[in-house]
Amino acid sequence: KEPIVLGALLPCAMVRQCQGDSDLKWTVKATNANTSLSLVGNVIVPSFRVEVGLTDVAATSLKKHATNVRKKEYAAAQANGDKHRWVYVSNWKDWPAEITIEDSRERDDRVLLLGGKFVRANCKQTFNQNACWIRRKTVVAPELYLLIKPDVPRVGPDIGIISTSTNHDDVASILATLPPQWQPCDTLTLNGEKQEVKATVSNWIPLQNMACLALKTNFTVESPKSDDTTLSKVLIKMCGLSESDMTDICCRDDVSGSEPTVHLNVHRGAKAQQTVRRYNLLCVAPFLKYAAANGLKYDLKLDASWMSIEPKNDIPFGCCKVTLPPRPMESWSFNKERGEWERLSEPGISRSYFLALQKAPPCFAVVADRKEASLTVN
Repeated sequence: KEPIVLGALLPCAMVRQCQGDSDLKWTVKATNANTSLSLVGNVIVPSFRVEVGLTDVAATSLKKHATNVRKKEYAAAQANGDKHRWVYVSNWKDWPAEITIEDSRERDDRVLLLGGKFVRANCKQTFNQNACWIRRKTVVAPELYLLIKPDVPRVGPDIGIISTSTNHDDVASILATLPPQWQPCDTLTLNGEKQEVKATVSNWIPLQNMACLALKTNFTVESPKSDDTTLSKVLIKMCGLSESDMTDICCRDDVSGSEPTVHLNVHRGAKAQQTVRRYNLLCVAPFLKYAAANGLKYDLKLDASWMSIEPKNDIPFGCCKVTLPPRPMESWSFNKERGEWERLSEPGISRSYFLALQKAPPCFAVVADRKEASLTVN
C-alpha cells in the first residue's frame, strides 16, 4: 500500500480480560472521529508548575524573552494559536481537583461515552506532571483516566488524553485526544462556564465472533492471597515449565547447567536483557491473565489504601548506604593563581559509586527452580 509508512505498527485489534470477568472482550480499530466535549473545573489546587517551585519570576522571564528576543517566532506562534507554548496563561498557578466532562455524542451500545466527574489522584511522581484525573468505574462504564501525554523529543506540546489505562504510552487504550492547546487550567473558567473543545475520538468496535486459538500448555500460575509467614516473600509463581524452558532461561546465570536453584539477573547488563526477553515470552501473558482474573495479594490500584511498613535495623528510609549508595562528595577550592574556583573530588570515587550501585539489592528477585520446574517472583 502506498505510501509506505515506516516505524511501529499501531494495533488493529485487541483483546481484554477485566478483573473479575472470565470472558475475553475483542475489539477492532475503526476510523477516528471528531466530537465536542464540554469541560468544567472545580476545587482549585496548586498547578504542577507551582508544585515544582516555579514563581512569577519564571513567567515574567519567559514573556520578556518571547517579546524582546524572539519577536518574529513569537508573532508566528500567536498567529498559529501556539501562544501557550511561549508564555504562561494568566491562571497558570491553578489546576482543578475535579473536572466534569460532558460528551455530546448520543448514547449507543457501541460507543463508550466519556462524560462524568474526573477527580485528581493524590499520588505524586507517578505520572507526567503529576496529572491524573480518575472517573470511577460504574456498573455500565469502566474506569477512565485523564492524563497528559508527554512529547519526549520536546518538539511539540504535551497533549491531554482520556484513556482506559494509566499508561499514556498504551496507544490502544487511548479513547480521546484533546487539542494541543489544552491545559488543565483552561477548565477553570469565570462563573463556571463550560469549556468547549474539539477532541479526536478513537473508535474500537466490539466483535462478537472473534476467537484466538493457542497451544495448550502445562503452565499454572499461583499467588498467595495473604501474608502467610511461609509465603510472605512470594508475589507470583508459575509452575509447569519444560526442561527446555528452564535451560533457556537459566543458561546465562548458570554456566554449569546443574544448579538446582538459579537467581536470575534481570536488572543489569546485556545478558540480563536476553533473560528478560525470554522471561517476557514465557511469563508475562500468564501473569497478566492471572492477575486480571484473580488479583494479587497487594492492591496496586491508584486509589488503594496506604500500607504501613517499618524500616529495618532502625535505619530511616532513604538512608541505607547499601540499598541507596550516597553520591560522590565534591568540594570547591579557590585557586588564587588562576583566580577561579576549582572542583575537587577523590580519585576513583565515581567508579566506586558505580560499583556500589551495581551491588545494591534489587526490589524484586526472580528465582528459577529446576526441581519444581517453576519460576517465582519474590
